[in-house]
Amino acid sequence: MGVAAIDDREFFFIRPGSTPVMEDSSGQLIFGGQFLTIPAGVQADVEIEIEIAGPKGGALNFSHDLVIYDQQQYLRTGRLEVGQTVKIQYTVVSRTPYEGVHFRFWVEGYNTSGLEVVTKNASMKLSPAGSDAPPDGLTEHEFQISGAEE
Repeated sequence: MGVAAIDDREFFFIRPGSTPVMEDSSGQLIFGGQFLTIPAGVQADVEIEIEIAGPKGGALNFSHDLVIYDQQQYLRTGRLEVGQTVKIQYTVVSRTPYEGVHFRFWVEGYNTSGLEVVTKNASMKLSPAGSDAPPDGLTEHEFQISGAEE
């Protein structure tokens, strides 16, 4: 099977920087995502590094998922307190085309006054899948929450 004719491309779920948390009536704010088709012979390398900043004692729940053909393929959730960082890294290799692919990241919480989501990286890089690429499907490389307050 040949490699897809695609140049390296990078997409952002959320641009780097700080974003104030603004609650809606349900307490949820979707911060970012991408919706696309992944051609055959392509790998998508996803890297997310998000920190919560603000007054001590603040916290948010986060979720990140990957949906392909309306089926959730990957989900990571957790609670981040002020000063904590979540790192998520995985690769999706497509030997056949994947259509209707959703990459989403969101946070939710109540009483989040003064909190900010500090995005260090929230991107996906598409590139041809070489012979050294992980197997077809999803390979998780890292899921870690660090920086707990003392």
